[in-house]
Amino acid sequence: MDEAIITVQGQDLQVKEYQNRRVVTFRDIDELHQRPEGTAKRNFAENREKFIDGTDYFRLTFAEINSTNFVQLSSPNGLTILTESGYLMLVKSFTDDLAWIVQRELVSNYFRVQAAIQPLSTAQTIQAGYEALMTLVEEMKPKAEYFDALVDRNLLSNFRDTAKEFQVKESFFMDWLFDNGYIYRDQKEQIRPIASHTPELFELKEYKNPKNGHVGQQTLITPKGRETFRLLLADSLTIRPPN
Repeated sequence: MDEAIITVQGQDLQVKEYQNRRVVTFRDIDELHQRPEGTAKRNFAENREKFIDGTDYFRLTFAEINSTNFVQLSSPNGLTILTESGYLMLVKSFTDDLAWIVQRELVSNYFRVQAAIQPLSTAQTIQAGYEALMTLVEEMKPKAEYFDALVDRNLLSNFRDTAKEFQVKESFFMDWLFDNGYIYRDQKEQIRPIASHTPELFELKEYKNPKNGHVGQQTLITPKGRETFRLLLADSLTIRPPN
């Protein structure tokens, strides 16, 4: 048992730890909440099925009691100790003013302080850092893939990606470009930009189909074009700027 003492509403509480978690006994609860002896134990017995062994409480054997120096706290029937969750469940029926004050002090200055200062081992620190990094990588992957595609095309984007960035349907975006005189279809039904809008808003890029070797041209939108269309569309739609 830890020999540290904390004071709660003028009463001393000896710090108790089990499996690196701070715990309290029924006697602690009765004394701190100024309840008749046996109140906490009776409440626990009446609602035993609602508490989870190993999560809300631990029932210590005599061997465990001896190894934790809880001997002076035990009874012939062993010893039950409560974790933070078990304590809060047990006293939720205590609604007097003192109960609220004691609960706040125990949570803030007893249970949570130990958790806050519990040092991580080197392995735990490395693992936590690795998990945080992997989470960040997964979150950034879609943006990274999109950016890589733009770089490969010299920061040009196609109609589908631009519509997705604007959070509108591709068909809507295409119709809007047609209706406002930015693009048209040539005799081969290929989408082409109006000449006056190139190369400022659009660029034509050569491409080769890897499957059949067909060579053609693709109309792509420049960074200035994306921003121009985003601002123009924003008058009638709610479009968030790219992250």
